[in-house]
Amino acid sequence: MVLIVDQVVALEALDISPLCSAEVNAALASLTHVRSWLDARQAVLVRRLKALAADCPSLLPEADIAAALRGSRGDAERAVGRSQALGAVPAIEGALAAGQVSVAHVDVLGRAFKHLTEQQCAQLASQGARLAEIASRSTPEQFARVLRTELARLNVHSGEDRLVQQRRDIGVRWWVNSETGMWCLRGEFDPDTGIRLQGRLENLVETMFHAAVPEDCPTGDRKQDHLRALALAHLIAGGGSGERAIDEPDNRFEVSVVIDLETLMHGVHSHSHIDVGSAAELPVESYRRMACMAAIIPVVLNSNGVVVDLGRSVRLANKAQRRALRAMYPTCAMPGCSVRSKHCEPHHLAWWRHNGTTDLHNLLPLCSRHHHSVHEGGVVVVMDPDRSLAITYPDGRVRTTGPPAATRVA
Repeated sequence: MVLIVDQVVALEALDISPLCSAEVNAALASLTHVRSWLDARQAVLVRRLKALAADCPSLLPEADIAAALRGSRGDAERAVGRSQALGAVPAIEGALAAGQVSVAHVDVLGRAFKHLTEQQCAQLASQGARLAEIASRSTPEQFARVLRTELARLNVHSGEDRLVQQRRDIGVRWWVNSETGMWCLRGEFDPDTGIRLQGRLENLVETMFHAAVPEDCPTGDRKQDHLRALALAHLIAGGGSGERAIDEPDNRFEVSVVIDLETLMHGVHSHSHIDVGSAAELPVESYRRMACMAAIIPVVLNSNGVVVDLGRSVRLANKAQRRALRAMYPTCAMPGCSVRSKHCEPHHLAWWRHNGTTDLHNLLPLCSRHHHSVHEGGVVVVMDPDRSLAITYPDGRVRTTGPPAATRVA
């Protein structure tokens, strides 16, 4: 194994200008390893400082940490949180030092611990080796989904109680940004209410901007935020359907929930799969109640995670196909891309202008960037009947994936 000091020396001496893409990627991987090692050592030092402060009340560890990091009190609090999470799960700390996981994985773990009792933290920490192995082969977003399943299992008897507490904690505040002059709004809602608000806003964005977006609409990452802001302003102003209450029978929203039958019928188990298209966490009882207030779309997946039946709604081609694609692909189908499927564009594998059909077996969700890379960037994607992919890049490299279920972390 290459020592950290050797990697630092090599990076310091590296002449970047003549590097090819493979060499740049290798250097970035080395840099990531060094950064992860530094994050792990920082966690150990922060824990030591906290231990010293326990015996010496005059020490102010957060202030010292903030000064050492040249950061804010918030930066210091995040560093303390990471050190505590890593101290509870040494296997994750070892994986971080080895460059197998990133500090983003650690933050996911730290947020998970905040929702647990001391006993539940111990239960989760006891699975450290398994969690480290999962984190090492998943993105932070995928790791978060795994931990949400674990949290749901550990909180199987307290999910409803937590939701009641979350409903007490909802709040909205507003202020004017002194630098930009913009009027700002920030709100926190329990996940039950949040999912309904999200559904209403997404449906309204689709209704208002299906044909065209405003001429002054920004492009790129800001586009969706801009359209959601316009939709929210429309709702608050009482425009159109916004005048009616969110739960009125003629104004219900549609929610597509991908959930395995055993979980829906009998509760959370070790291999539960629940996806509502966001990071919201709800007790199973809430998904059952949602059937009374929203259109729940039944989705049947085979063992490879491929949709085999979508009910009679499959005749509604565009909407049904988007539901099916989101059920199979939580994110863009390209490996490593974290753009949510609902923000992707259905790509015709056999291109439309080459007489490709708009059938489910010919569609794949790609984010805007990867859609452009396929149509204009020379990337070629071939899909097998089980939806395994062979992706050929312009430099000749070929990357393969398994069927959709293989890309989900068990």
